[in-house]
Amino acid sequence: MSQPDYETASATPGLALEQVLIAAVIYVLLVFLVGFVLGTIRVLLLLPMIGQLAATLVELPMILALSWFVCAWTCQELRVSRRLPARLAMGGMAFAFLMVLEIGIGILMFGRTLQEQFLAYRQLHASLGLAAQVAFALFPAAQLLLPDRE
Repeated sequence: MSQPDYETASATPGLALEQVLIAAVIYVLLVFLVGFVLGTIRVLLLLPMIGQLAATLVELPMILALSWFVCAWTCQELRVSRRLPARLAMGGMAFAFLMVLEIGIGILMFGRTLQEQFLAYRQLHASLGLAAQVAFALFPAAQLLLPDRE
């Protein structure tokens, strides 16, 4: 079965929502997997050498660039509607899934409480990470500013 065109998908709300949900899941999983690897490198190698803030500043441009390209690829491959509501929904769902994954890792792997997870954002490196996650959520909509590649 072929993928619907942009107009067909947006004219069929159930199909469009399913398409956006699948795109959000793929987007977040691909970025999260690479982010997990980069985060491990940051914590095990960079952090002891240059400190938390500098290590975060090294990692952020890489994960943001990767997120941008993964987002573009996901939107193109899954033919996510080029309408703002669909792109905001994709980014919002991806952000929600990312936060669940991040909180889950903090609780399960690092033994933090939910309160400790949220209190961590008071630290500059964690606030910068959160800002990058917000950018990640806005990328699907921001890419509407670029011409369609088809």
